[in-house]
Formats: sequence, structure tokens, C-alpha cells
Amino acid sequence: MKALSITLTLLLSYSCHGELYRCTSVSGKLTYSDHPCGNKAEAYQPPKEMGLSLKSISPPKSYPKKYNVKNTPTSTACNKLTPTQLRNLRVKRQFKKGMPTTAIEKRFGKADIINSGKGHVQSWHYKSERVKRSFKFEEDCLVNWSEKFNGKKSQLSKYQQ
Repeated sequence: MKALSITLTLLLSYSCHGELYRCTSVSGKLTYSDHPCGNKAEAYQPPKEMGLSLKSISPPKSYPKKYNVKNTPTSTACNKLTPTQLRNLRVKRQFKKGMPTTAIEKRFGKADIINSGKGHVQSWHYKSERVKRSFKFEEDCLVNWSEKFNGKKSQLSKYQQ
């Protein structure tokens, strides 16, 4: 019963509308009101289209081809990691195959020892009093790495993958 009364109220209020009157004062000022404001009040019907008219735009005839990362020569050996993925790996103190040399250098600085092999193969070695780290790169992409701790491993190392 309550739902029926609410529905009827909504339907009846939707069909009702008031008139709009345009009134001109003695000084010539225009005012708009929902009730007549004197003998000179005239009914006013606002224009149906208010605001700007929109221009229709036809769709493009051809769409540009998207850049394909797999076709680039450097991506054959490298996984392309986004800056967000690299930042997450740095925060978690993790490494992943395909990381660029710049990410390792940004994290640890200049390597203590850099060995160059055949082609574009490099080995970077970092030594500190607690940890020895070795990174192997092919075409500026991380392929393999190792960490050797002196003495007892740190508690963080058990969370690293």
C-alpha cells in the first residue's frame, strides 16, 4: 500500500508543471517568476535548446598501428619492466630477470669490478663486509645473479626470492 501511494505521488508530480511568467518592472528590469506579478505579466516559454550546440565529428578513417615491443631488437633478450614494477622490486629488495643495468646501478651504485665477456655479456661484482653480490648481464639485461653473505644471513634474506 505504501509503495502504491509513493508510485502514484511520483507519477502525478511528474506530469504537473508550473508556468513561468516574465515580468517587467517600472524601471525596465526583467524578472521571472512562477506566479503572475501584475497586469503586465506574460507567460514565458523558455527555448527548448539551451546552451551550446555540439558539432558531430566523424570517426577517423584509419587507426594508427600500435607500437609492438616484441619487434624491437633489444627486447629479444630483455623483459620490458615498467617503472612501477622496477620500483616495487627495489622496495622489496628483489631482482628479476630482464632488469636493466640502470636499475642495478641505481640501487647499488657503480660496481666494484666489471668483467666484459664475449659480445654484450658483462659481470658486475659488488663487495661489502657482509655481502658479495654478482650480476650477469646480456645486452644490458639481467640474466643471473647471486648473493653470498658472510656469517649469518640477515632476517630480510628469507623474504627475498
